[in-house]
Amino acid sequence: MSRRRGRALLSLVVVAAVAAGAVAGWRALDLRGERPSKPARPVSSSAGLARVERVVDGDTVVLAGGDRVRIAGINTPEKGEELAAEASALARRLAEGRDAEVRAPVRRRDAYRRLLGDVVVDGRSLREAMLEAGLAHVMLIPPYDPAEAARLLEVEAGARAARRGIWGTPRFAGALHVTSARIDGDDGCHSRVANVSGRPLDLAGYRVRAGRAALDLPRAVLAPGRTVLVKCGEGRDRADGPAQQTVHWADGSSAMTRGETIGVEAPDGTRVDSASVR
Repeated sequence: MSRRRGRALLSLVVVAAVAAGAVAGWRALDLRGERPSKPARPVSSSAGLARVERVVDGDTVVLAGGDRVRIAGINTPEKGEELAAEASALARRLAEGRDAEVRAPVRRRDAYRRLLGDVVVDGRSLREAMLEAGLAHVMLIPPYDPAEAARLLEVEAGARAARRGIWGTPRFAGALHVTSARIDGDDGCHSRVANVSGRPLDLAGYRVRAGRAALDLPRAVLAPGRTVLVKCGEGRDRADGPAQQTVHWADGSSAMTRGETIGVEAPDGTRVDSASVR
């Protein structure tokens, strides 16, 4: 084999290896999230700068060109919930119509194809501003940066101590909060329960209730800001570790229908929080 042909063959092998590693990394990233998605499209500007065209709500914005960004690491009240209007108004005041740096280092997207990251305007993080105002709580869905998570929990702690915003309302008086309860069409249904206590929480004895059916949460310690995903149908439960903690209504008995209530109960049977199924 000639030296030139040998170098060409070596180059092809290197390119193939890099491509295989990129695909494997993408697959590994998806397996740690709640649902696989297609590889992300790049953000509107290659430099990470974009105009915020519109604010959808407190944790979602639309960039010029149509790209949507879901502010990662936090969750704000949804439309119709207490303080949802205030959260949206603050996000509009801080970001709408302004140039922003979109910080999404892994270019990861959620099941709704929204880019997951932060929006920074004039050096100010939108997610930290929402937490500081008490209009958001920390919600950590793997994979995430532990250092960033620690910073978000620190900002949240200040708002909680001052009882600003959501921290002065009944739905955030307990240790757990139902962030969502949805029918997913052909995929069944799911709900998500977040630890909003600011400290590690032993889930032993906590349960989710929908109608007459009840499901025990995993016997594990849930870190502050982390969530338990409760899904309909059969599947693999995950009690602990770095991946998303998940439990299933394996027998389909949850009877989650739109408009009904799903709640989370403490070990003594008292209801900690509840939400309507959407």
